[in-house]
Amino acid sequence: MYRSTGDIRDNWDSVKELALSQLGKQRYTGSFCHNDMDMLIVGMYGGSNNDYIGSIGGCNDIEYKTHFSLWSMMGSPLMIGCDVRKANQITKDILLNPDLLAINQDVEARGAYRIKPEPQWFHTDDVFMLVKVLTDGDLAIGFFNLSDSQRELSLQFWDMGLPYAAGYALSLYDCWEHQELGVFRERFAPVVAAHDCLIVRAKLVK
Repeated sequence: MYRSTGDIRDNWDSVKELALSQLGKQRYTGSFCHNDMDMLIVGMYGGSNNDYIGSIGGCNDIEYKTHFSLWSMMGSPLMIGCDVRKANQITKDILLNPDLLAINQDVEARGAYRIKPEPQWFHTDDVFMLVKVLTDGDLAIGFFNLSDSQRELSLQFWDMGLPYAAGYALSLYDCWEHQELGVFRERFAPVVAAHDCLIVRAKLVK
């Protein structure tokens, strides 16, 4: 693995800055070539493993969820930075999410590529989708809203090479709620809260 970022800090601005800095580096990720975006800060809540340092910022649980989702989708090694002896249940639920871990640990380790929402929605770099092709043919799709307001992220399936005329649809599974969302044709447009994300596993169906 290799580092391509500066050191992470336990605050939202740091998470956002590091994630955005990696959007042009997807092609450098693959088997035996893992882009280390620095350790996970999930569950630190502004604390430190060093009692002499004290508070160093902190994120909320939604921001930690998004942080973990970004690192998982982008193929970064997942190194826990919090004190696991003091981890609360929400922290454990994030760090032990089996669906996100399966995406991160997919054996082919393909890099995720970015899709920007339709331009009529908004012109910002902090709202985007990531698509990662998995070994079994499924697609991991992340809808990320790093902005400070709620947004609708419209994913047109033709942007992933699946036109409506092909006659196929995508069956979507929510990797955070662990439930099926249904079958969608041509597009999927979830509303995502500020600093939040939605991660789905998509399966091609007739």
